[in-house]
Amino acid sequence: MSKKSTAEVYDFNKETMKKQILATYEKKNLNNKYSKLSIIPISLVIIFIGAFLIKNITFSKNVYTRASDESINVNEVIEAMSTFKQSSSEPKTETSNINLVWPNILKDGIALPKDLTKENGYAIYTKNPETGKYTNLNSYVYEYFNSSSKRKIRLAFSKTEKPLRNYYFDTEKVKKSYINNYELIIYQYSDNYYTEFIYKGYNFDIETTNITKDELTSLLKSILK
Repeated sequence: MSKKSTAEVYDFNKETMKKQILATYEKKNLNNKYSKLSIIPISLVIIFIGAFLIKNITFSKNVYTRASDESINVNEVIEAMSTFKQSSSEPKTETSNINLVWPNILKDGIALPKDLTKENGYAIYTKNPETGKYTNLNSYVYEYFNSSSKRKIRLAFSKTEKPLRNYYFDTEKVKKSYINNYELIIYQYSDNYYTEFIYKGYNFDIETTNITKDELTSLLKSILK
C-alpha cells in the first residue's frame, strides 16, 4: 500500500482552507441574524398573550366582585315612633282601586310564600290643598296575606315621594344592606320587617308580618334584579 503525505490526506491547501473557514463564518453570522430577528415577533406574541390574560383576569375579578356584592344587615329596634307625633292629628288619606293604572315596575312577578294566596291592591291619596279633594297620589299598594291574615306582606311604592307610614325608627347608626348592588335598609320590630329602597326611580316601602328573614330576602331578590 502506497503511503500518502499528510498534506495529501488532509488537503492542507491554504486557499481552500481559507475559503472553507470564511464560508462557515458567514453561515453562522446569517443564522445568528435570523435568530435575533425572530426574537422580535416572538416577544410581541408573548406580550400580546400576556396582555390578553391579564385583561381576562381583571374582568373575571370584577364580575365576581359584583356578583358577590350582597349583604343582608337587619337593624333590630325596640320601639317604633309615630311619624306624626308632633302633629295635632294624622294627615287624612283615602284609598281607592277604581280606574287605577298600575305601573309595570313589577311586571315580571315577585317571589311570595306559597301560603299567601290572597291579595289586594289600591292607591293612597292625600288631600289637594287647592281643591280640598283627595286627588294627590301618594303611593300604590299591594297586599298579600294567608287565609287567617296572620302572615302578611304590604308592598307600597311611589315615583313622586316616599310612601306614607304612621311610624318611623329612630336609629343613630343604620346598617345598610346590598342586593345586586342596590342599597336598602331593613328594620326588624317584634315579628315585623320593614324595608326601604329606591329601584328604577320608585321609592319602595315594604312591611311584613310573621314573615321569615329568608322569605323576605327571596322577595327582595325577585324585585332588585
